Amino acid sequence: MRVFLLLYFILGVVGISVAQQNGVTIVEKKDPKRHFLYAKNDADAPRNVFLKVTATGYRRRADRPIIKIIPPKSEVLMMTLIPLRDTISSYQYLFVANTEEENLGLVREKVPSESLGINEFIESRNLIFTKKGCDKCVALVSKLQQARKNFREVDISDKDWAFDYSLSYLRNRGQKMDTIALPMALLKGEVIQPIPDLNIFVKKVTE
Repeated sequence: MRVFLLLYFILGVVGISVAQQNGVTIVEKKDPKRHFLYAKNDADAPRNVFLKVTATGYRRRADRPIIKIIPPKSEVLMMTLIPLRDTISSYQYLFVANTEEENLGLVREKVPSESLGINEFIESRNLIFTKKGCDKCVALVSKLQQARKNFREVDISDKDWAFDYSLSYLRNRGQKMDTIALPMALLKGEVIQPIPDLNIFVKKVTE
């Protein structure tokens, strides 16, 4: 899988901050009551933009990742933050921008054009968790492909945004990652692990 650059910025509440990647600039704009984060695409082609903000001192924490397709030569509002009164406000953000063809490094799936919540992502897909060097994982993926099942492989070694979504989803439900036996599956939100019989499991996977 192609490795993409992940930009990590720590921002305060003073001034205008910008970051650029693959023709896209993250622009911060502020007024006395709100702070805005925009994705500005100066390229001649669309860009897929992933943005996740972790904020303190704001009315609403921005823990929900945002994924949008930004048209060429345009600027799109990604997130609005409302600072609390008499409180020091700060935030951090993770930012990735890639061409629509590169598709944010996702496998077997087109990046959504609108913002997507964790529950929406998990509960609408069949996710198969694998890792490098796992022979049983390779066998399961091969069987699913041969059976033409619709699924998304999540390699926990890569820790991409789908892995982050899944990790948050599992933690919110009390699942401890250190007890998981790979390969593991999330079928529309249903945790299945361990998977003792691959053939029986493959039949269980629906579209």
